[in-house]
Amino acid sequence: MISILLGIVFVLVSLWLSVPISWGPQWTNEVLTFLKGFLPVMLAFFGLLFVVAGSMVLKDRLLAKKEEKRENMQI
Repeated sequence: MISILLGIVFVLVSLWLSVPISWGPQWTNEVLTFLKGFLPVMLAFFGLLFVVAGSMVLKDRLLAKKEEKRENMQI
């Protein structure tokens, strides 16, 4: 419950900081500059994460097939 409330608060604060409204700090340009620099790093990080996760799934599938083959040979 607390995590949902904190998530909502964080989204509202981030919108307040980045949306160009007269009563806000108007950090839109700074936020966009940060995102332009951060996006390639995030893409590389998540790409590596997905490659590792995918290789683990393939490894598990191959191991399961080997175990199934062993069970069939023993019967």
